[in-house]
Amino acid sequence: MKNANSLFVLLCFILPASGQNLSMAFSSADVQQKIDEVTATNLRTAEKVILPGDAILVLNTSAGIISTNLPGDRINIFPNPFFGAANLVTEVAYPEKIRIAVSNSTGRFIAETTKLVPSGRQAFEIKVQEPGVYTVVVINSLGAFSQSMVCAGSNFHGNEISSRGNETLAGTSQYKSIKSGYSLGFTPGDFISYSCRSGSFITVFTDQPEYTKSYSIQFVECKDKDGSCYPVVQIGDQWWMAENLAWLPEVSESVHGSDSINSFYVYGYEGSVITEAKSTENFKMYGTLYNWAAANTACPEGWHLPSDRDWKVLEKAIGVEDTSETSWRSSGKADRKIKSISGWKKEGNGDGTSGFNALAAGCRLSNNTGFAGMESQTFFWSSTSESQNRAWTRELTFILLGINRSVETKDYGFSVRCVRD
Repeated sequence: MKNANSLFVLLCFILPASGQNLSMAFSSADVQQKIDEVTATNLRTAEKVILPGDAILVLNTSAGIISTNLPGDRINIFPNPFFGAANLVTEVAYPEKIRIAVSNSTGRFIAETTKLVPSGRQAFEIKVQEPGVYTVVVINSLGAFSQSMVCAGSNFHGNEISSRGNETLAGTSQYKSIKSGYSLGFTPGDFISYSCRSGSFITVFTDQPEYTKSYSIQFVECKDKDGSCYPVVQIGDQWWMAENLAWLPEVSESVHGSDSINSFYVYGYEGSVITEAKSTENFKMYGTLYNWAAANTACPEGWHLPSDRDWKVLEKAIGVEDTSETSWRSSGKADRKIKSISGWKKEGNGDGTSGFNALAAGCRLSNNTGFAGMESQTFFWSSTSESQNRAWTRELTFILLGINRSVETKDYGFSVRCVRD
């Protein structure tokens, strides 16, 4: 897992968002790895739901509650999502011919069958060879009934529908469980943030869904020197940490500082005991503040302190037009995309749509003058020196638009976000 590649999102389009609930499914790109949990957050409303990794999330245009009726009351498919093969069950009132057809995301039928069946509960097995979102249609004398199903992967080399007859399938609990799901309030145009966890790995991404989708997720290791793991997000072609680095090998009072000797701080803590510093709410929320020398030693293996150029690549990806300018660059509403949706003073919150989730962590001031700026601003180091005692930084604040590219003296204590090698 340490060398896993970038997030791959498989988008399969079936249903337009307007006036329709959307179904979101999640699977690991590595079929041997299980997604344990997904946290979905509507970035407009801050409503959140946590669901098992093998469950389907319904983006509900009416209300964000636990859904008790997924589409397709007259047919049921389980498990869903599935790997390779799924069971379909439908009720037939009297002996008749029924037709079952499966179409892919382009609307092309990939498998179909017509069968004369007796009355009662009829079971079929559906096999598909490609991962994606499919529509199953059952047609009988009562009409046509459809339901979406999600294939997370397959070892089969063909598409097939086969009858299992009037049998009673094992796994009745599965048959019932597919009618309950997890739901999040949704209005077309909303951005949804997803945090997908597999063991200690966490991949974060955001999307503005318009269709039912299946997401295939790869996980990237970001583990600091103490063994703590961090969520990661892909922005453009780069992978970034999605929260501040918190590695803390030692801790200093704010009155002690240097532009060349490693210094580590926790906002508001004026002691030297690491366990005490780590127990503070500020450490848990904002992580560690580093002077420039310490920042250059702190990133996990396989990651590095971003250069000024790395920051420019990120900024370009989120809409900054001229990344070489100094001072405040406000094009593309980039500051809002990079900020968290809460925790900033007054109306300084962002929309969170990049997944970077910058918090207003404040800083340790230069010249040994204490801490300042919590809830109103944050600074991030780059690895690029401007002179012997100054380096390029990035700043966000609650009151000014844009991302500030500037140089600061290296004895400041700033936050660190690492970028993947």
